[in-house]
Amino acid sequence: MSKKILIIPALLLLLVLAAGAGVLAYDDARPTRIAEGIAVGGVDVGGLDPAAARARVEQEVVAAYERPVVVDHGDRRWRLRARQARVETNAVALVDEAMRRSEAGGVLGRTVRRLKGGRLEADLEPEVTFSARAVARMVDRVRKRVERPARDATMRISAAGVAHTPAKRGLEVRARKLRAAIKASLRSPTADRRFVAETRKVRPKVTRGDLLRENSVVLIADRASFTLRVYR
Repeated sequence: MSKKILIIPALLLLLVLAAGAGVLAYDDARPTRIAEGIAVGGVDVGGLDPAAARARVEQEVVAAYERPVVVDHGDRRWRLRARQARVETNAVALVDEAMRRSEAGGVLGRTVRRLKGGRLEADLEPEVTFSARAVARMVDRVRKRVERPARDATMRISAAGVAHTPAKRGLEVRARKLRAAIKASLRSPTADRRFVAETRKVRPKVTRGDLLRENSVVLIADRASFTLRVYR
């Protein structure tokens, strides 16, 4: 009776060892690939080996970050290239993180997931850095070509009469909004990178109406001809 009791645990141990060896053999036989369902910057890299995943990320994610920013206003156009903006991203390095996540759970966890056709739903968001000063310089270039100051109305009184220079509205770029839009587009590989520089009209501080209200009646005395002229 005792021999039978000893034989049963031994058989169980052999079965466990055999199963473990089978799992290891299955895992070793599988090529090193990223688990299905993992993406980098919105680009699916599941089922790819690390080299192929890096190539895809370079072509589709890094290339998207390197698109230039284009700003239009009328028939004028400005470009901010990735090199000028010093755009840098860790998108390619995230392939290593994708592999680490794929190997999580150990040999047994990977094997069970593969046999069941399981997926690891994860979209690894790349980090990106750029030069805020380069963005500011870009906006300044637009402002320099587009903006014009408002001109106040003036009144000149002389012996010849009263002369007016009309006021003129100015034009101002919505710089804060444009700067924010450019920065947001540089942070995302899928964002639109073409904008129209929005502007707003700037009212002059002094209008012709202001001058007329302050000078509703103008008297000009001409000593030579002993005449007095009244302008309303």
